[in-house]
Amino acid sequence: MKRILSFAALLISAVAAGTQVVPGQSLDLTTANPFSSSVSGVCPSSGGGTTNYLRADGTWAAPPGSGGSGTVTSVGLSLPSIFSVSGSPVTSSGTLTGSFATESANIVFAGPSSGSAAQPTFRSLVAADVPTLNQNTTGTAANITATSNSSLTTLSALSLPYSQITGTPSPVTSVALSVPASTIFGVTGSPITSSGTLGLTVTGTSGGIPYFDSTSTLKSTLVLAQSAIVLGSGAGFGPSTLGSLGTTTTVLHGNAAGVPSFGAVALNTDVTGNLPVTNLNSGTSASSTTFWRGDGTWATPVAGSGTVTSVSLTMPGIFSVSGSPVTTSGTLTVSASGTSGGVPYFSSSSAMASSGALGSGLLVLGGGAGSAPTALTGNTTTTNQYLAQQGTGSASAPPVWSAFLPPVIQTETSGSGTMNLPYYFIITSGNATAASTYTNNSITFTTFSTVSSSTIVVMTGSGPPTSTGTLTKASGTGDSTITFSRFIAPIDLHIRMVGGGAGGSGGGANDGGASGGGGDTTFGSSFLTAGGGNIAGGSSTPTPGSGGMPTVNAGAYGNGWYGSSGQYGGWGAATLLLAGGVGGSTPFGGPGKSGGGNQVAAVDNQANTGAGGSGGGVTTTTNEKCGSGGGAGAFVDVHVPNWSSAWANSFSYAIGAAGTAGSAGTNGSAGGKGSSGFLWAEAIFQ
Repeated sequence: MKRILSFAALLISAVAAGTQVVPGQSLDLTTANPFSSSVSGVCPSSGGGTTNYLRADGTWAAPPGSGGSGTVTSVGLSLPSIFSVSGSPVTSSGTLTGSFATESANIVFAGPSSGSAAQPTFRSLVAADVPTLNQNTTGTAANITATSNSSLTTLSALSLPYSQITGTPSPVTSVALSVPASTIFGVTGSPITSSGTLGLTVTGTSGGIPYFDSTSTLKSTLVLAQSAIVLGSGAGFGPSTLGSLGTTTTVLHGNAAGVPSFGAVALNTDVTGNLPVTNLNSGTSASSTTFWRGDGTWATPVAGSGTVTSVSLTMPGIFSVSGSPVTTSGTLTVSASGTSGGVPYFSSSSAMASSGALGSGLLVLGGGAGSAPTALTGNTTTTNQYLAQQGTGSASAPPVWSAFLPPVIQTETSGSGTMNLPYYFIITSGNATAASTYTNNSITFTTFSTVSSSTIVVMTGSGPPTSTGTLTKASGTGDSTITFSRFIAPIDLHIRMVGGGAGGSGGGANDGGASGGGGDTTFGSSFLTAGGGNIAGGSSTPTPGSGGMPTVNAGAYGNGWYGSSGQYGGWGAATLLLAGGVGGSTPFGGPGKSGGGNQVAAVDNQANTGAGGSGGGVTTTTNEKCGSGGGAGAFVDVHVPNWSSAWANSFSYAIGAAGTAGSAGTNGSAGGKGSSGFLWAEAIFQ
């Protein structure tokens, strides 16, 4: 437009309306109108109007954009976030202004700190943004001030003019490291006197933690169990764990006096107050008329709607019932009905009854199936009685009160035979004399003493009688029958027995005779044996006899002993006559007799002692030999209880015979005879 206006200005001096311009001719432009007239040779006619302008090509035209008809009504400006914009938008006329936005201190406009290329942003510097600063720097620096040498340890090297250093510098010659006193820290490489590395090591329990065991020392605890609660232990001690982890149904209970512990919730001590009803089914339907029901809901109890119209009661026979039946309302009453002083018992599996009166202070005995218990009759005022079993103790024979019964002793001194057990009979009627025999239960019994009514008598037999009954006479003097109410069998046998003693040998020259050995005493065949004494040798070999040997088999409880040996007789030259040897002794019969002397024969031993016989003496003072004593029989002392496997109703026995004496030799006398054995049996009762 300026170009157009300039060009128009140039034309002002040459254009006049309707005037032709001639070179060198004066032109009056005051009357010329270049927009409505034309000046020949200057410009064409414009045709008038306010929108046409003389264009450079010599024509009049409207310039582009002038007097436009566009539709833009607003212009705004948007810039990156590092700029702020003002004056935006422009809706008619105005100025759009862009300026830098404010940023925080110490940040720079730079590309990304790492990675691929990206648009720059304002950010903080990173080490990679700064190039290596290895240029030498000269000049005078300000003084460096440090409170200790450690303040400059980050400098690998520092050179300063001496004038810049104040004070007297001293070189570092040794660097050491110390740590707090403990068992968990250690130091390596200390001290460093030239170059090196100081190291700190730790030593502790895996899974433990360090703790102060004093105000200045550290230690490590033991391993703290996984998931366990850690408890403090007080000054000087390390923390520890609670021994239990508890269960899904226990809680941790505090303990003012010590360590807490896990336990189930105790409603009486751990819980106070009432449980809110809202905790039960959220309190739905809970009210003063509803109750907690078994199905976990609050509900109103259902009122009874039964159809029962009559209730009656039946009881066992020892009870009576009143008020039965109840048809509307009432009370059923049960009363006892029995014998005063009796006891109820089951008379069958489904019925009960009352026993008779049971006497005061009496023992009660069961009656068996279907029968009532009864009282044990007897004298309850007599002392020193005991409850004795009748017969063999069968259920049909109840025990009775009885006085203590003395033992019954039987002895055998010779021969052999059978020893039957003794029994006490309680006689109710009948008489008999001693040694008479009676039968019962197919067994023959022999009386020990005279029998009279209402007495206790002892009889022996090969087996027990019936528990009660009649004895029928088989031989002897007495009534044809004797009745008894019960019998008592022994509970133990005490046996003592001795074997026969051997005889003593004869004295004299070498022709004195040897003695005979003693016989064995036996009880129950080979059950018990007391061996006889052994022989004494003649004067040619005057050895004394050794004692007999005992045998005690299973079922007997006690001991057996060997009999003692006889003694040697005198032997050899002497100015006095020599005596024969003493026979062996026994604890029941005493020692054997002394041997014979000058003109005196040996003496036989007393019968039934089992002692050995004495040796024979000599009748001259020449060199002769006296006889030796015979050996004593063995002896046995045992008990056989009625529960023993060896218990029997009768036992066979044999008594050991005495050993014979040795015959007299030249200028000597015969030996003494040994003693026979014996058997002693004591039956013991309750």
